[in-house]
Amino acid sequence: MSVKTIQLTDGAKQGGPPEAGRSVWLAVAILLAAAVLRLAWLELRPPHHDEGADGWQALQIDAAHGYAFHAGQGHGPLHFYLLWASQRLGGRNLTALRLPDALASLGSVALTLAFGRWLGRAAARWAAAAMALSPGFTYFGRDAIHESELVFFLLLALWGALGLWQEGRRRHLFAAGLGVTGCLLTKETAWLHFAAFGLAALASLWLARLWPAETAPARRRRAPFRKPAQSAWIMALTVAGGGALLAFVYTGHGTRPEGIAEFFAGPFAWLETGRGSGHEKPWSYWPALLVRYEWPCLIGLLAAPLLLWRSPASVRFLAAGTMLTLAAYTLMPYKTPWCLTAILAAAPLLFGVAISSVRMLLRFAAALALLGSLGKTMSLNFFHPADPRENYAYVQTSPDIWKMTAAFDALRRHDPHALSTRGKVFLAEAHPIPWLLYDFPYVNYFTTSSRPERYDSGFLLVEAARGAEVEARLQMDYTRCPLALLPDEPPAVLYLRREIFAANSAR
Repeated sequence: MSVKTIQLTDGAKQGGPPEAGRSVWLAVAILLAAAVLRLAWLELRPPHHDEGADGWQALQIDAAHGYAFHAGQGHGPLHFYLLWASQRLGGRNLTALRLPDALASLGSVALTLAFGRWLGRAAARWAAAAMALSPGFTYFGRDAIHESELVFFLLLALWGALGLWQEGRRRHLFAAGLGVTGCLLTKETAWLHFAAFGLAALASLWLARLWPAETAPARRRRAPFRKPAQSAWIMALTVAGGGALLAFVYTGHGTRPEGIAEFFAGPFAWLETGRGSGHEKPWSYWPALLVRYEWPCLIGLLAAPLLLWRSPASVRFLAAGTMLTLAAYTLMPYKTPWCLTAILAAAPLLFGVAISSVRMLLRFAAALALLGSLGKTMSLNFFHPADPRENYAYVQTSPDIWKMTAAFDALRRHDPHALSTRGKVFLAEAHPIPWLLYDFPYVNYFTTSSRPERYDSGFLLVEAARGAEVEARLQMDYTRCPLALLPDEPPAVLYLRREIFAANSAR
């Protein structure tokens, strides 16, 4: 790849009014495409285990008067508060459950465009298009999971950090502080990203001495305020405000002081996650996903070593930070596909910088890669969102679950006393069933080895291996419905009591 020297110029001065007008329309088109891909038909895919567990946990916040964080849970409280608020406003449904992450993913695309101030408008547009059309950023942006929120706050922190380096204005300090605080409120892996980009900052300074960039940043750095004493106070208040917010949330609004210790123990608990969890993967797991799904991001990663040479410090910082982040996640045994979006948070920016500085023929090839991403995104998200052959559909609940929800929906439509229906669930992994049946308060959940005194109930959901045991103890008449809830997991059987479900579905 032939990479030209990257000129950092004031985004507002690039080109005349026609160029500025085209930039606005291109940005609007990219955001509209990102919005449609992330917000359309959010209920198309069944909820998976983690979505159900997080949604159910968020519904407990009212009764528990807050979220009680424990280091073993790992993930920060912010995600659960967002799910709680969304479900309070929109109801307990998949659209409300997934909306916070869809909006965070859309916000990440908008933030990517904002990097045009440091990297140039053309680079930012290429980067935003890559993120908007990415199969992974879209798929997990349509998922109630922490990673989309983490990506948003990581980009906000990086934008603020580059702003402090280039201009040093107050808004950059606030953006960096909010981004760092948001990362820490979202997921314990934030420390890994901070370490990677902290080392990247040192590496970019060292590289500036070894290989000085041919062009210097056009903006003059300055303190966030003209008076040094005032700058120190504002920085101190920013840090104190972020710390106070972290303490308030992690201690359950001050009711659990031990939450502070749990907060610091969280990253160490996460380091043990990959051992014996069933999510251990070889080092080649990330490259395989990149080759199959993330072609523009792969281009950005391949260009990263080249961008370390003769590039401005800001580009070197992003390139080194992304490479170090990928290396760190590669060394960890725990690997799940949603982690890839956090790893690739800055990869679209590298793609944009690389493509905006090469010849037109290579830009045409990059445009084809974007079209390929769009095709893969459409196929994955709207035609095969729960297909076990897709790597991103990882431990994804099968559409068979809709057979169960359809039976309960029919019961609720015809029976005013439907919510009093009793049920028993015998599954090793019950989620997302408790969230799906949250409105039914008389459902009991049993481990795979426990045996109740009485088996008969309005319905039973049982692992197929225990079918003979359960059927031998049933005295009522039931409709038997086999369900394949998870790929590579034992099937289940749903028993629906005929006098309750058949009578109502026939009305």
